[in-house]
Amino acid sequence: MASPWPALGPAETMVLLDPRADARDTVKIALTSLLLKGVLRAGEVAKSRWLFGGRHRTLSRAGLSETATPGERAVLAIIPTGGLAATLDDVVRDLRTAFGSGFRGFPKECLLPDLVRRGLLAPHLRRHWLFFARVDYEPTPAGEAERSRIRGLMERARRLPPFLAENRAEALAVVAGLGTAILLVEELRPHLTELRALLRPEAADNGGGGDLGDSDLPELDLGALDAFDGSFDAAFDGAGGDGGGDGGGDGGGGK
Repeated sequence: MASPWPALGPAETMVLLDPRADARDTVKIALTSLLLKGVLRAGEVAKSRWLFGGRHRTLSRAGLSETATPGERAVLAIIPTGGLAATLDDVVRDLRTAFGSGFRGFPKECLLPDLVRRGLLAPHLRRHWLFFARVDYEPTPAGEAERSRIRGLMERARRLPPFLAENRAEALAVVAGLGTAILLVEELRPHLTELRALLRPEAADNGGGGDLGDSDLPELDLGALDAFDGSFDAAFDGAGGDGGGDGGGDGGGGK
């Protein structure tokens, strides 16, 4: 089955808009996208059998990975198969092993090359001082057009929340255009459940509005999503994270 989601996920979109995007943010948004799609499931396990021992947040595989982008599959490879759950501490540890302490390898090795292959970004060698050089990434004409399209959709999405119930057609158009990149629109994050309900065909007045079918947002516990955000940051900071502030380390050139 072909993926119902646009080819670019939120991590790829983030890097297309800013090739020097924070690597930590790209990893977190890729995991969040997999949760939104239902490919991953968030859960909890007790830290110990002792009273007041607390609980660990966990991630486990919950569905087929057909809807995952290439970058998301690279992150998904960290999660155990066979129905096993991994604690977020273990996930962060394994992500560090795969991509480096600040996850800089994720955009550098997975996202930027993919965007270059798609013809959306082009690498350029920039010389700094006499003996130093780095690779910066600039949007191609196709990349500039895609940036403009995405920014336009994101601006439309920011205006949706006060009018969701009356603006189902606009919600359909925005989600069809952005897919899980709607996660980059902070104004929509509290409204994902409401948005999903509006996208169901039975919510259409008098049968109008059309049916997104499998592209409909999956069932999602927003509380679990919010808890994942905080727990991921805590696991990263607890392991001595350095933030991965300049994306892939040699990316750049975003306009």
